[in-house]
Order: sequence, then C-alpha cells, then structure tokens
Amino acid sequence: MSEIEIVDLDPKFREMVKFDATDAAIEKFKEHLELRVCGFSDGEGYALCKEARKEVKKALKVVEEQRVTFKKPFLDATRAIDGKAKEIKAPLTKIVEHLDGQIKPVDEEKKRRAEEQKQQAIERGKRMQRLLAEVEAPFSVIEECLKFDDETFEEVLDFHALAYSRKKAEEAKQAEHLRKLEEEAAKVRAEAAEKERIEREKQEAIEAENRKLREQLEAAKQEQLEAERKRVEAAEAAQRRAEEEKEIALEEARRKEQERLDAERKAKAEALKKAEDEKLYKSIQERFTTLTACHDEIYRLTKITEKK
Repeated sequence: MSEIEIVDLDPKFREMVKFDATDAAIEKFKEHLELRVCGFSDGEGYALCKEARKEVKKALKVVEEQRVTFKKPFLDATRAIDGKAKEIKAPLTKIVEHLDGQIKPVDEEKKRRAEEQKQQAIERGKRMQRLLAEVEAPFSVIEECLKFDDETFEEVLDFHALAYSRKKAEEAKQAEHLRKLEEEAAKVRAEAAEKERIEREKQEAIEAENRKLREQLEAAKQEQLEAERKRVEAAEAAQRRAEEEKEIALEEARRKEQERLDAERKAKAEALKKAEDEKLYKSIQERFTTLTACHDEIYRLTKITEKK
C-alpha cells in the first residue's frame, strides 16, 4: 500500500481521508527499535538514536497535521447537525415533559399502591406465621402458609390451635400430677428434715451439757491448780524471806565483827604510834639538850626540804 486508508470509514469519505505515512515507512521505522546506547561513552550509538528519533518525530508531526486537517470538515458538520437537532428537540422535549407531568402522578400512585399491597402481603405473612408459631405448628406449615388464602389459613390455624390446646391441656395435667408428686416428696423431705432437726438439736443439747460439765471440771481443776500454785509461791516466798533475814543477820554479825577488829587494830596502831612518838620524843630530848641545838636542826632540815 502506498498510503494508509481507514478501512472502517464509509466509502464515500474514504477518498477524503488518506495519510501520507505508508506501511513500508512504519516497518522501516521499526528497525530503529534495535538501536542501543551502550553507556555514556557510546557516542556513535547516541548519535544514531538521536537522528532516528528526529525522523520518527517528523513523521508523527505530519500525521498529527493531517489528522487535524481531515477532521475539521467532519467537526464542522457535527456542530451544524447538533445545532439543528437541538432546535428540533426543544419543542418536542417540552411536549414530552408535559406528558410526563400527566403520566407521572398515575405511575407514582400505581407504585405506591403496589408497594402498599406488597407491605400488606408481608404484614399478612408475618401475622400468619406468628399465629401459627404461637400454636406450635410445624415449620413446614409456617413456611407454606404464605401460599394460603384466608379461608384455607383459618382452617389450618383452627386445626393446629385445637391440637395445641389439647397438647397444653395434657401438659397442664401432667404438670399438675408432677406438682402433686413434688408436693408429696417435699412433704416427705420436710418431715425427714424436721426429724433430723429434732435429733440434731437433741445431740447438740447433749453435747452442750457434756461441754458444760467438761468446762466445770476444767474450772475446778484450774482452781485447784491455782490454789496449789499460790501455796507453793507463798511457801517459796516465806523461805526466801527466812533466807534473806538469815543473810541479813549474818551480814550484821560480820559487820559488827569487822567493826570490832577495826577498833582493835586502830587501838593497837594508836598505842604503837604513841609509844613510837614517846620514844622519838625521848630520843630528841636526849639528842638536843639545848634550845640552840634544836634551832640548828630545824634550819638544816628546812634547807634540805627547799633543795628538794
């Protein structure tokens, strides 16, 4: 093909829209997909890619210019067609709006009534299912009741209501029988409990009396032990007092003896001292026969004392 044609376009317009780009040219451009730039230093690859990009972008520019040119008459025609259609549709739209205004209230009422009937049917179904459930109808009947008309439903409800009342009456009868049995059993349990209580109280009274006797015996024993303890403590206290008085008497005797010995030693010491003093005095009289000799000795002794 020398030129690219739009196959899907109407034949009468096909001759008006022909692009200069050919299939052969596009296939030739596809060879550029093999070009590569192998790193920053690959100047030759870079130059080839740049030149190829320039050629393809030029072809793209031609295609875009032709697209705008081919499309313009169609766009102008479209605008004209849309404008005319708008003029025609305006009065027709007003007519349709008027008719919608007449029809819509009826349609809405129909819709409301249909919704009301639907809601009534739902409420009727719920009521029917509730009434059947209250008389414990089988689940399958409750599920199928929505298909019943009113007469059929009343017959089914009466049937199950009668069965339910009979069942409840039998249950009440059995419950009453069970109540009487339970009442009798409760009476027997109460009598047994009362008997057990009486026996327990008797046993508790006996245990309380025994406990009281044990407490009395224990109290008497404690009193006896306390009296014995006090007697022993009194005897021990008397013995301690006797021993303390004896110790005091012995101490007093020792003190008096010590005082006597001290007096004797003191008398002996005083007698000895007196005898020594008399002997010394006599020796001094014999040694210092004159007053002058006494003065000389006192002077000598005083000098000796001052030197020390």
